[in-house]
Amino acid sequence: MAIDLSKGADGKSVPAPAINMTPLVDVVLVLLIIFMVVAPLLTKQLVVHLPKPPDAAKSDLEDAVKPLMLGVEASGALVINGQATDAEDLKTRLPRLLAARADKIVYVSASDKTPYATVIHAMDLIRQSGAGHVALLTQKL
Repeated sequence: MAIDLSKGADGKSVPAPAINMTPLVDVVLVLLIIFMVVAPLLTKQLVVHLPKPPDAAKSDLEDAVKPLMLGVEASGALVINGQATDAEDLKTRLPRLLAARADKIVYVSASDKTPYATVIHAMDLIRQSGAGHVALLTQKL
């Protein structure tokens, strides 16, 4: 805080408080720069592809093709469209299943008790098999 010496009514110098704006502006500019640098680092993105509701105009052939779903159990077991499989079998089976599809989307469903690393490993296997998109299934709360 600075002091302004102004003359009072009796002619004597009376100290009057005055705010020095320079340190305030410096602090505000430093905070602004910090927020500008940190703000882009805080944004995280996870693209979720949700299945679209069925359209009434679809043909019977399109309805016959079920989506390709991979389930990851808490024990680490993999289930593809209701059939149990292991990681090595998935590497050979999934490219054949994807070749017959035009959409190349694999839906992944995992139990709440499944370790995160197991789900990521399954998603890596799906991407290595040539899937165009990996979609995560969620449950309605």
